[in-house]
Amino acid sequence: MKQMPITKVESLREACLGEAEGTPQKEVIAKYPEVWKWWYSPNEHMEVRYPGGESKQEIGDRIKEALLNIAAVEAADTIGISTHSAAIRCFLMPLGREDKPMKNCEVYVVKFDGKDFKLLK
Repeated sequence: MKQMPITKVESLREACLGEAEGTPQKEVIAKYPEVWKWWYSPNEHMEVRYPGGESKQEIGDRIKEALLNIAAVEAADTIGISTHSAAIRCFLMPLGREDKPMKNCEVYVVKFDGKDFKLLK
């Protein structure tokens, strides 16, 4: 079996949730009810963020930029990416993915035509 190269890309890291980082969900909901309300709303309130954290728009833009950089230097037809759920969710929302929590190890197929990304499944 051929060994595939693995490259760590720092910008594919998880979302920065600022002051909500590491806080139990019930506490986050109680402390930041307005942010929580919009955090899982598809393509709505993309500017929403927890204090000190990234907005949904910033997260999605960061992931998109990382993927564009990878596509610019890789000569492969197929590239596998692994990242955290909030990071990939914010990237996929504008591509049509329903904005809901993701299951661990969920797989999405995205096509890049040289200009734009399209969610296939």
